[in-house]
Amino acid sequence: MRVGILNSASVTDHGGGLQYMISLAAGLRSFPDLDVTVFYDDPRFAGFCEADAGVRTVALRAGGERFAALVRAVSTVANVHSPLVGRFNVLREHGLDCIVTDSSLVGFHLGIPFVGTSA
Repeated sequence: MRVGILNSASVTDHGGGLQYMISLAAGLRSFPDLDVTVFYDDPRFAGFCEADAGVRTVALRAGGERFAALVRAVSTVANVHSPLVGRFNVLREHGLDCIVTDSSLVGFHLGIPFVGTSA
Protein backbone atom coordinates (compact mmCIF):
# COMPACT_ATOMS: atom_id res chain seq x y z
CA MET A 1 0.00 0.00 0.00
CA ARG A 2 1.37 3.43 -0.96
CA VAL A 3 0.85 6.01 1.79
CA GLY A 4 1.66 9.68 1.38
CA ILE A 5 2.16 12.09 4.26
CA LEU A 6 1.44 15.68 3.30
CA ASN A 7 3.71 17.69 5.57
CA SER A 8 2.73 21.32 6.09
CA ALA A 9 5.17 21.81 8.98
CA SER A 10 8.09 24.12 8.47
CA VAL A 11 11.54 23.20 9.67
CA THR A 12 11.51 26.35 11.80
CA ASP A 13 8.02 25.80 13.29
CA HIS A 14 7.77 25.59 17.03
CA GLY A 15 5.28 23.30 18.72
CA GLY A 16 6.37 19.91 17.47
CA GLY A 17 4.83 19.74 13.98
CA LEU A 18 8.06 18.65 12.34
CA GLN A 19 8.84 16.06 15.00
CA TYR A 20 5.28 14.74 14.74
CA MET A 21 5.67 14.21 10.98
CA ILE A 22 9.03 12.48 11.40
CA SER A 23 7.61 10.20 14.12
CA LEU A 24 4.51 9.45 12.06
CA ALA A 25 6.64 8.53 9.05
CA ALA A 26 8.87 6.28 11.16
CA GLY A 27 5.87 4.59 12.76
CA LEU A 28 4.19 3.90 9.43
CA ARG A 29 7.46 2.69 7.95
CA SER A 30 7.65 -0.01 10.61
CA PHE A 31 4.88 -1.86 8.73
CA PRO A 32 6.66 -3.76 5.93
CA ASP A 33 3.64 -3.68 3.59
CA LEU A 34 3.52 0.15 3.56
CA ASP A 35 5.46 2.24 1.07
CA VAL A 36 5.67 5.67 2.77
CA THR A 37 6.55 8.96 1.07
CA VAL A 38 6.54 12.38 2.76
CA PHE A 39 5.56 15.31 0.53
CA TYR A 40 6.68 18.74 1.72
CA ASP A 41 6.65 22.43 0.80
CA ASP A 42 9.54 23.78 2.91
CA PRO A 43 12.76 23.19 0.93
CA ARG A 44 14.71 22.96 4.20
CA PHE A 45 12.81 19.73 4.96
CA ALA A 46 14.67 17.72 2.30
CA GLY A 47 16.38 14.75 3.86
CA PHE A 48 14.85 15.02 7.35
CA CYS A 49 12.63 11.95 7.08
CA GLU A 50 15.04 10.03 4.88
CA ALA A 51 17.63 10.11 7.63
CA ASP A 52 15.36 9.90 10.68
CA ALA A 53 12.52 7.66 9.50
CA GLY A 54 13.88 5.80 6.49
CA VAL A 55 11.26 7.09 4.04
CA ARG A 56 11.43 9.00 0.77
CA THR A 57 10.69 12.70 0.59
CA VAL A 58 9.32 14.60 -2.40
CA ALA A 59 9.23 18.39 -2.80
CA LEU A 60 5.85 19.76 -3.87
CA ARG A 61 6.92 23.22 -4.92
CA ALA A 62 9.63 25.78 -4.53
CA GLY A 63 9.13 28.40 -1.84
CA GLY A 64 7.62 31.77 -2.65
CA GLU A 65 4.87 30.69 -5.04
CA ARG A 66 2.21 33.05 -3.78
CA PHE A 67 0.01 32.66 -6.84
CA ALA A 68 -0.12 28.87 -6.40
CA ALA A 69 -0.97 29.30 -2.72
CA LEU A 70 -3.80 31.68 -3.63
CA VAL A 71 -5.16 29.28 -6.25
CA ARG A 72 -5.05 26.42 -3.71
CA ALA A 73 -6.95 28.49 -1.15
CA VAL A 74 -9.63 29.56 -3.63
CA SER A 75 -9.93 25.98 -4.95
CA THR A 76 -10.47 24.64 -1.46
CA VAL A 77 -13.05 27.26 -0.55
CA ALA A 78 -14.89 26.82 -3.86
CA ASN A 79 -14.59 23.01 -3.61
CA VAL A 80 -13.12 22.70 -7.12
CA HIS A 81 -9.85 21.31 -8.45
CA SER A 82 -7.65 23.69 -10.40
CA PRO A 83 -5.12 22.32 -12.91
CA LEU A 84 -2.88 25.20 -11.85
CA VAL A 85 -2.19 23.56 -8.52
CA GLY A 86 1.00 21.56 -8.96
CA ARG A 87 0.71 19.49 -5.78
CA PHE A 88 -2.35 17.71 -7.14
CA ASN A 89 -0.35 16.46 -10.12
CA VAL A 90 2.64 15.39 -8.01
CA LEU A 91 0.45 13.41 -5.62
CA ARG A 92 -1.54 11.87 -8.46
CA GLU A 93 1.67 10.76 -10.22
CA HIS A 94 2.70 8.77 -7.14
CA GLY A 95 -0.44 6.59 -7.28
CA LEU A 96 -1.15 6.88 -3.57
CA ASP A 97 -3.67 4.62 -1.86
CA CYS A 98 -4.03 6.94 1.15
CA ILE A 99 -2.91 10.40 2.27
CA VAL A 100 -2.26 11.48 5.85
CA THR A 101 -2.46 15.24 6.30
CA ASP A 102 -2.78 17.77 9.07
CA SER A 103 -4.15 20.70 7.12
CA SER A 104 -5.40 19.92 3.64
CA LEU A 105 -8.39 18.44 1.83
CA VAL A 106 -6.20 17.40 -1.09
CA GLY A 107 -7.21 13.75 -0.62
CA PHE A 108 -10.85 14.76 -0.99
CA HIS A 109 -10.10 16.73 -4.16
CA LEU A 110 -8.16 13.81 -5.65
CA GLY A 111 -10.66 11.18 -4.61
CA ILE A 112 -8.03 9.37 -2.53
CA PRO A 113 -8.90 8.13 0.97
CA PHE A 114 -7.27 10.40 3.52
CA VAL A 115 -6.73 10.69 7.24
CA GLY A 116 -6.79 14.18 8.72
CA THR A 117 -5.14 15.04 11.99
CA SER A 118 -5.40 18.23 13.98
CA ALA A 119 -3.78 19.75 17.00
